[in-house]
Amino acid sequence: MERPYSFSIRLSYRKGRAELSRFVAFRVGERPLALRIEDVLGFAREIKWCRLPFAPRGVVGIANWRGRICPLIDPGVFLDTISGGGPWVCACQGSAGPIAILVDSVMGIETGEITPVSQPPFIGIYGEGRLVLDAKEIERLCGI
Repeated sequence: MERPYSFSIRLSYRKGRAELSRFVAFRVGERPLALRIEDVLGFAREIKWCRLPFAPRGVVGIANWRGRICPLIDPGVFLDTISGGGPWVCACQGSAGPIAILVDSVMGIETGEITPVSQPPFIGIYGEGRLVLDAKEIERLCGI
């Protein structure tokens, strides 16, 4: 029996061509941002954390991420946006362990072609102008 509406899709990646990447998209304040999916450890709401007096700029405290202590960072400090300070926390892999980033809302997983930029703490842009954060660059800006 013939299928009149059948079709197949073939994806191929050739050397020298841009690849599609996957990102976790979220908002900090009104600003849409993303992290590479391979850098993200997970999201949680209302995790336990405490303020850290005399902390470096951007670090609002320390948090418990699945039994590990990690710095809690408000990226709004570096992004010229006013964040709501949560209620979500995005844990991502830093250079020495997990770091937790406050985000206002989680938009989901997206796929796109990244165009590199050299504007720290961003590593690229994709889709409709979503900037991709670099977790290790955020650590550096915080002095961690």
